[in-house]
Amino acid sequence: MSTLKVTHLQNENGTGPAMSLAVGGGVTFAGITTFHDRVKLGTDIEGHVSADDLTIATSGDTGMTIRSGTSSQGSIYFSDATSGSGEYAGWIRYTHADHNTTIGAGSLEKLRINSIGQVGVGSNFSAFEDKPGITIDSGSGGGSPGIFLKSSGYTGNQTKLWQDSANAVSYLQVTERPLRMEVGNTSSHYIQMDINSAERLKIKGDGVIHINGDATGGRLYATGGALYLQSGNGRQTIKVSDAASGVNRTIEMNSDGNLAFPNGNGIDFSVSAGSGMSAGGGVLDDYEEGTWTPVWTQSGGFTLGNGTLEGTYTKIGRLVYITMRFEVGSTTSLHSSGYVGSISGLPYSIQTATNTFLVSASNSSNNHLGWSNNYSNNTTNLNYIQFVRNGTPNDGLYATSPFTWSTGDDLRMSGSYFTA
Repeated sequence: MSTLKVTHLQNENGTGPAMSLAVGGGVTFAGITTFHDRVKLGTDIEGHVSADDLTIATSGDTGMTIRSGTSSQGSIYFSDATSGSGEYAGWIRYTHADHNTTIGAGSLEKLRINSIGQVGVGSNFSAFEDKPGITIDSGSGGGSPGIFLKSSGYTGNQTKLWQDSANAVSYLQVTERPLRMEVGNTSSHYIQMDINSAERLKIKGDGVIHINGDATGGRLYATGGALYLQSGNGRQTIKVSDAASGVNRTIEMNSDGNLAFPNGNGIDFSVSAGSGMSAGGGVLDDYEEGTWTPVWTQSGGFTLGNGTLEGTYTKIGRLVYITMRFEVGSTTSLHSSGYVGSISGLPYSIQTATNTFLVSASNSSNNHLGWSNNYSNNTTNLNYIQFVRNGTPNDGLYATSPFTWSTGDDLRMSGSYFTA
């Protein structure tokens, strides 16, 4: 066997590539060196057939270092040409000047990670001030950039976050649960939520919240220190539903601006109830104002003619306050003697108890006081009217009592009672 012992190999004119052999077996190449087959470092076995041109192997951590100048770049380029943009069709590059890493595809930058952790996806990178974040930009190629999440093996479960470049509208859509959130463009300024392909909620740039659509749905907004609820149909309804029992309770603001409670319900004041309060006694469940038509019955005959007989009432809870007015007309006829038989037509029946009502009769020169009651606890009628004259009870109401009645004279009655 012949052995050639050398430490350096160099061409005859002293220029060009040179190779140095170290005592320990290391080899140093200087200049431009071309290898015409696979290069294997630390191994005799090449890598995968698709990446076997350079194989580096050790028994521990293994790597490759690209050392560049402090203001220069270190790059790995993927090329399919010997000139033009094909020489950098794809790349991985680190720039020491501004400390960012970029990945290129199609000869354009597609991903950038800067020194504070901001990630830019697309051909244009914009920073999130000084905070880490992700920017996705479609670049000059247009299109609708977005994020698409898909469950493997199940095409129905998809989540999309994208921007409609043509309309400058952003969307978040979950296709398995038909939900879409939409952020309006710079001219409309809104956030919208669609469910089952129908608009259900929109918050507009003026602060108005639209429920179930702009045209037919309700609107909720605050301005000038006030909260407004609008439905567009002349009334506003607040409904509370008990899912367990299926009972709905509705409070309605009607077109007149009044607050309406369901029948039999009202405002509950029981929080300050006294010890003697009855069951349900703390609830104000009714308030009414109206008119009633008195029906006057008198033994011996009564004709109202062109006179006036009318009444009003106010009901607060179970308390009913009534008034009645009788004015004699030119064709009115009263019986010549006796009490008024009865006055019926009350707006509500009277609780079983005797109630007394104040009566006054007056003409141009007389004014007399009297009373009426529901004698024997009558629940529907006031049974007679009696006057006091000269300190003693006088006869009831008739043609000459408490004075001789003539056209224009009137009688007024008022009082209150509890309804049953």
